[in-house]
Amino acid sequence: MKNKWDSIEAKKYIQKYNKNRITKDLALRIYTTHLLGRDKALVLHGGGNTSLKTASKNIFNKKIDVMHIKGSGWDMGTIEYQGLPAVELNPLKATLNLNKLNDFEMVNLQRKCLLNSSSPNPSVETLLHAFLPYTYVDHTHASAILSLIDQPSDIKICKDTFGDKVGIVPYVIPGFELAKIAYKVYSQNTKVIGLILLKHGIFTFGNSAKESYDRMIKLVSIAEKKLQKIPSKIITKRASKKKSIIEKKSNLFLPLIRKYLSYKEKDGSYTKWILNIRKNKRIIQYLNHPKLEKFTQRGPITPDHVIRTKPKPLIIDLSKKKENQIETTIKNNIKKFKSEYKKYFLRNKKYLPNSKELDPNPRLVFIPGFGIIGIGRTLKEASIASDLAEITVDVISKAESFGKFQSINEKEIFKVEYWSLEQAKLKGAIRQSFTGNIVVISGGCGAIGLATAREFLNEGAEVILLENNLLNIKNTPKEIAKKVKIIKCDVRDILDVKKAFEQICLTFGGMDVLISNAGAAWQGNIGTVSDKIIKESF
Repeated sequence: MKNKWDSIEAKKYIQKYNKNRITKDLALRIYTTHLLGRDKALVLHGGGNTSLKTASKNIFNKKIDVMHIKGSGWDMGTIEYQGLPAVELNPLKATLNLNKLNDFEMVNLQRKCLLNSSSPNPSVETLLHAFLPYTYVDHTHASAILSLIDQPSDIKICKDTFGDKVGIVPYVIPGFELAKIAYKVYSQNTKVIGLILLKHGIFTFGNSAKESYDRMIKLVSIAEKKLQKIPSKIITKRASKKKSIIEKKSNLFLPLIRKYLSYKEKDGSYTKWILNIRKNKRIIQYLNHPKLEKFTQRGPITPDHVIRTKPKPLIIDLSKKKENQIETTIKNNIKKFKSEYKKYFLRNKKYLPNSKELDPNPRLVFIPGFGIIGIGRTLKEASIASDLAEITVDVISKAESFGKFQSINEKEIFKVEYWSLEQAKLKGAIRQSFTGNIVVISGGCGAIGLATAREFLNEGAEVILLENNLLNIKNTPKEIAKKVKIIKCDVRDILDVKKAFEQICLTFGGMDVLISNAGAAWQGNIGTVSDKIIKESF
């Protein structure tokens, strides 16, 4: 893994944040957090966290020890200083002497320690950061690390790979107990440069931002080199450049998947879902593997993915189905998935008796010969599921080649999925009247089309604009262009329309609303207007 620390760039961060009276140490904390967060091989979509221990003055002008820690809901790749709220450090460190501390007490204490009460909730791993006696602490879910530790013989592999450079922490759900165990492991050898959290991820630390970051890159690079020595057993065959038979039927089966994911709410409305498709050579090879069902049904590569992906993906093999069998196959597979999810919930509810069942829809559908389908109420949610699936393909491919992929057990998966502190990450999502709906507007880049698009975007819809006028496309306002998909299409041309529908399906999974807005107001006497003008007027 390339070390992306750049001294010139680091100085630019210091200068930039100095304008906001942000200290050098915090500016460098933001810099290395960005370096980590912008590398998909390290973290994705809010995963991981970082911290900085420093000093500040309280309202009584008394110097106190504080820690800046990533706040819930912030992404490491784009985080700003507001997303690294300061908490008073000593009360947090004092909990190391406690035998028990439940989640409510932990969150309550962490919020009481905030210097600014309007700050976001500190990370659920705040105590682990607090206990480690280093100025800077970094935590990621590095793919190479996960491929090595998502194994039955994880401890032996870690010792063989890293020697005495790291401490090895057994899997425990994040929070007070994990923080205490991690500190105990660290205390047994304070010369380690990192901690490996089995089935979870990696922590590194140092007394400068560069030292902690360098140690992360060093340990991940060691893991990568270990994996590079092993030939792949999953990604082996060349993917065909020709369209597979099933890929040619995507216009048929993608809308059907949306149809059977949809369900009726108590108020009579229908909950609709957006699809996000990913396919490339590696994905196709992975999905075409004969043991796909075995290694994809064992659980997530790191626990916090489960709130975005569900415990398992749904596999629907359509490769040998005739066209008249596709709908029944999709309907039955989705029905079975929902039924199995309900059973999973009932089996494990005893571990969290107050939990209420979440919707049973899959968040990932794997179609051998076609690709991965991420599912969400919005394109953003669906894209997050797809992103995590792509990383999962890489991690499991390497894990299976190295040994045997193994996730945490079903009980622990359930405890994370239904853990209130994880579910809190999703509760901010606002559902509007057209959330989940796909709206297609012809003549979409003209004045009326754009005004219509604005209204549907404001109501939460995903919007596609069909437009044949290149100048209109070019002049589409940026604030709309970045939120919609624009397809050049002559609606008078049946082939153009078919191609546009294929793009719509591959972008969102289908469509719900069509606004027919294209056309021209030609003038002429009835009976004398040519067929060409009549056709163009529509």
